Amino acid sequence: MARIEIETRIAAPVAMCFDLARDLDLHASSMQRHGERAVAGVTTGLIGAGEEVTWRANHFGLWHQHRSRIVDFAPPHYFRDVMVAGRFESFEHDHYFEQDGQGTLMRDVLSFRSPCGWLGRAVDSLVLRRYLRRLLERRNEAIQCAAEEAGYKAVRGEDPGSTRSSLNTRHVREALSRVIAVLDEVNSPWVQPLRLLRSRLAMPSKASAAAAELRSLFGGMGSLNDILIDERNGNLSPERDARALSRELDRRLDTLFLEVDSCERGSWVRAWRILKARLAPHGPPPRILNAFHDDLPL
Repeated sequence: MARIEIETRIAAPVAMCFDLARDLDLHASSMQRHGERAVAGVTTGLIGAGEEVTWRANHFGLWHQHRSRIVDFAPPHYFRDVMVAGRFESFEHDHYFEQDGQGTLMRDVLSFRSPCGWLGRAVDSLVLRRYLRRLLERRNEAIQCAAEEAGYKAVRGEDPGSTRSSLNTRHVREALSRVIAVLDEVNSPWVQPLRLLRSRLAMPSKASAAAAELRSLFGGMGSLNDILIDERNGNLSPERDARALSRELDRRLDTLFLEVDSCERGSWVRAWRILKARLAPHGPPPRILNAFHDDLPL
């Protein structure tokens, strides 16, 4: 049986992380690219002990249904879901939550086995282990962002609807998540530091410093502007085209720079800068010009 273990540290209380991990709406939102939605059983809100949910999603160009049941439930530290019906021969997911300083250590242990004997084991090892790990990491990023945005305010005694900063980083975090998704496909070393920055952007008292740090990453040698995606890197899946992925990354980096450069300037300025960039697509994008800003004559 193949096995995946992932540890995620979250700056939020254990109980909040536990609830977000069983929030069906949050899970569906994190899997939008696969059209995933709950179609039977419990279909919205928090799933609990003994309850079932049937998911429908598109993976590898095919639609699949996966029905799972919560068989062990010990809030707020542990729950386990197992497949009742689906494509796998066996699929078991253990969720652990432990206090980690002022935050939470969330640990996922996924054990699965495909049918078809040795052929299924080969598919598990060569394809599905990596594919399912990425799905789990994407889900955990959604939990982390949601928990830290609300959880940081909770541990500071703030109203979850309030903020200590006038800086609105929602668009920045969304653009940053799209950049991370591309970099994650090529196992870029940028992924982890950008994830940490995204978490800090969700914290009101740290958002301004995080935004400034993110903006600084677009200038100088070895910056985000210098990322190169190439087949020779050996980290691209066979079905992905390096040039197309590189162009997609450039577009997402352009958007990210505009978002982080506009987040302190108000919604009207943000809208105008994005519209201006789209209407004038020729010439170096603002993120490239920014790298040479200090060398330009006054």
